[in-house]
Amino acid sequence: ILNLNQNLNENFKYSFSSALQTSPTYLRRTNQNSFLNRSNSLSTSFDLMGYDVIRNTDRFNFNITGYQVVKDNEDNKTTPTSLPYVSYKFPNKNINNINYENQITFYNIFRDKATSEHAQEQQKLHHNLKTDKEFYKSFAKINFKTELHSQVYNTENKKINSEDYSGTYLRIFPMSGLYFETPIKHKKNNLLLTPKLSFIVNSSQSNSNKISNEESTNNTYTLANSSSLNRYTGTDKLDNSKRMNYGFEVDKNPFKFEINQSYEFDIDSDYSKDVGLKNYLSDLLTNFQYITNNNEIKHDSRINTDQGKIAYQQLSFVNKNILGTSTINYLEEKKEVNTILESGSETLDLAFKSKEFMNYSSINLNSTFDLLIDDPKSYSIGYQYFDEC
Repeated sequence: ILNLNQNLNENFKYSFSSALQTSPTYLRRTNQNSFLNRSNSLSTSFDLMGYDVIRNTDRFNFNITGYQVVKDNEDNKTTPTSLPYVSYKFPNKNINNINYENQITFYNIFRDKATSEHAQEQQKLHHNLKTDKEFYKSFAKINFKTELHSQVYNTENKKINSEDYSGTYLRIFPMSGLYFETPIKHKKNNLLLTPKLSFIVNSSQSNSNKISNEESTNNTYTLANSSSLNRYTGTDKLDNSKRMNYGFEVDKNPFKFEINQSYEFDIDSDYSKDVGLKNYLSDLLTNFQYITNNNEIKHDSRINTDQGKIAYQQLSFVNKNILGTSTINYLEEKKEVNTILESGSETLDLAFKSKEFMNYSSINLNSTFDLLIDDPKSYSIGYQYFDEC
């Protein structure tokens, strides 16, 4: 395992990281029962990042990434290589009180042989234009946001109905949303209540099976993305929903609470099916925070309204004391089997980082427990010496 980071000059820096087996099947052969070996892959990547490259506040990124499979009996020939992944973000502009963002992305992803889901090779050129018009009326903050995605794909050997497809695909995909916030403050109790409402209307075109989905994976439904125009993690898939979001936020220091839900006008949208939203009314999303100088408690949850059960929850506790910082993190995710939520995964992470001693030294302790099955338990202890010389 190797990690390198270096500033080249005031505009560019690079990073290189690599986790590599000299024998591609070593971990698989020597420790077949390890959960970590069955669920992870090793990656090697190079990143070149630029700031103020052509104009002030622009951003440039160049990335090369390759993978080496560890898990089970998967074939390394099906693992992807990204050579390269390039993005350039133009400086933001404000014209007539409208904010404009422009970004261009290109990738070339290939593998030795295609899989049942992924093409052998795919190139994408993508441009995204974002606008945000903000104004205030009747004590409310109103935002009108748009995104216009313009994409060109060139795909080789993509499986469609058991036949290989190679060709070029063009997509233009508009998105728009109207957002309302009306803060209500109770001065006597120092309490701030903020109701939130938004309407989102996107293009109705479905995601094509002619495109190999390389980016839009590991999608979840959380408060962080529930009000986004595009709720997918990437842009190989785009959110073709029409929906209304509503909720509120309560802020009374040191407490903060937020709740949100969506009404999907089109229950058959691609994103709804991918994250398991099967009704017009979505699951409830909540977030609770308690933050002081020395303690921090956070709880996130996704509640299935049909069954009245928590489908996902994460609880974290951080305590700072004279010895250092202690962290407890609990994560539970349930899976749906025949429309019934059942136990999926349940983990507990414990960590401790000591305060600095002898000027530049610290000690780290970490442990992970699987609360459902005894596979795995991991423990680590480390010593760190850090000096900004």
